[in-house]
Amino acid sequence: MGIIDIVLLIIIGVFAVKGLIKGLVMEIFGLIALVAGYIAGFKYSHVFSNPISALGLNEKASDALGYVVGFLLAYIIVVLIGNILSKAFKEIKLGAVNRGGGFFFGGIKSAVILGLILSAVITVAPKDAAFTKNLQSGVVSGSLAKVAPFVYKVMNKIPDVKKINPFDIPEIPKSRDALDMLEDDALKDALDAVKNSKAVEEIRDLPENTKDTIKGLTEEKPLEDPLGDMQKD
Repeated sequence: MGIIDIVLLIIIGVFAVKGLIKGLVMEIFGLIALVAGYIAGFKYSHVFSNPISALGLNEKASDALGYVVGFLLAYIIVVLIGNILSKAFKEIKLGAVNRGGGFFFGGIKSAVILGLILSAVITVAPKDAAFTKNLQSGVVSGSLAKVAPFVYKVMNKIPDVKKINPFDIPEIPKSRDALDMLEDDALKDALDAVKNSKAVEEIRDLPENTKDTIKGLTEEKPLEDPLGDMQKD
């Protein structure tokens, strides 16, 4: 587990503790805000991606950032509404269930938000950059980065709203070392198969004089120089 994964776990832990303090009621509003954010980003990403593309970004990066902007605007609006409505619950004492639910949903909410951010970063950043590869290969970061592509694919199943997934992140190719190991193993298996083949066993059982004859036929002979023979004549 790398430093990026550790930082992400710390952030999730902080938000989980925050949810423990705030309670389940506020975290439910937070989850509603997440759903609203993803829907808004999916339906209205083009509204924000058009001006973003004027910055010189490619279409896929503009769509990804437009999705993030739409998500954040809807999320902030719903959270503000939730804060206003939550004042009605101030007098309610937080029990164990309320606190436990707040802790759980606080962690889930932060993981989903981090997943969206990581997906956008991986989409926009250069594919060959070491930082991008570290994010994709990390145990925590790699898993969180799959959240946004998964949600987008689920929403694409809704009739008449199918869109190109800007977060469709390709898998990391295998390293050169891993490929070399596979090639070495394949070569070793092939050599073992040849050594254990019936033809080799039959050659081993041949008389010595026959082996010498085969060896003489298979040895490379030097090419004759016809010009040399002509010069001798």
